[in-house]
Amino acid sequence: MLAAAAVGWTLNVIEISLEHSAQPAGFSRGIIQGALMPMSLPNLLVGKDVTIYSQKNTGVPYQIGYTAGVNSCGALFFGLFFWRVSRWKRNGKT
Repeated sequence: MLAAAAVGWTLNVIEISLEHSAQPAGFSRGIIQGALMPMSLPNLLVGKDVTIYSQKNTGVPYQIGYTAGVNSCGALFFGLFFWRVSRWKRNGKT
C-alpha cells in the first residue's frame, strides 16, 4: 500500500508540473503520460483520482505518443514477466 501511495504521489507531482504548461500536450508528453498510465491503477482502485490523459492535447500526435507510451510500458513489463517465466521453466522451477 505504501508503494501505491508513493507512485500516486509521484504521478500527481509529474502531472501537475505537466499541466501548468500553456501549450497543449504533444507527442512527447503523450509518451510520458502513456508510460505512466499503467502505474495509476492501484490509486484508481482505492478512489484516488489520477489524471492519465491530457484533455488539452494536439490530437493525433499526442494520441500516437500516448499509444506508444502505453505499449512500450506494457512490452517492457510483460516482456520481463514472460522472460522470467520461461527462465523458470528452463531451470525446472515450475
